[in-house]
Amino acid sequence: MSGCALGVTVSRKFVDSIVMPILHRHFHRDEFLGRINEILFFLPFDHQERLEIARKELQLWAGRAHERHQVTLSWDEDVLEKLQQGYNVRFGARSIKNEGAPGRLLSRGRVSCNANDMRPNGCFDGSRQWTSALSI
Repeated sequence: MSGCALGVTVSRKFVDSIVMPILHRHFHRDEFLGRINEILFFLPFDHQERLEIARKELQLWAGRAHERHQVTLSWDEDVLEKLQQGYNVRFGARSIKNEGAPGRLLSRGRVSCNANDMRPNGCFDGSRQWTSALSI
C-alpha cells in the first residue's frame, strides 16, 4: 500500500484487517472513518537512530553550556549508550531527549564532577573546563 525510504511497506490487508477495525471501535461511525485520507505509521527507532538522537541532544546541551556559561562539556560513547537505553517506544524521541536533560542526569547520579574543579562558592575554576563522568 505505502512505502518509505527504508523500503518498509504496509499492506492493504493489514490496514483492512487490523487498523480499520481498531479505528471503527474508537470512532463508532463510518462517516468519521470516511474522512480519513491518510494514515501515517511510525516505526520504532533502531539502535543507530537512538544513538544519533542522544548525540544530538548532548551536542545541544554542550552548545548551551558553552554559550551561556563558557563551560565545555565532553562525554564518551558510554554516555550515549546509556542515554539511548532510556528510549520508550510509546514516547519516541522525546524519551531520549528527556533522559539527556542535565537535571535528570544529575538527579539520577549519572553525571558527577570532581570537587577539585569547583571553588567553594560553586563556581568553576578559571579554565572553564569541566569533565563529567558517567556512573553506570
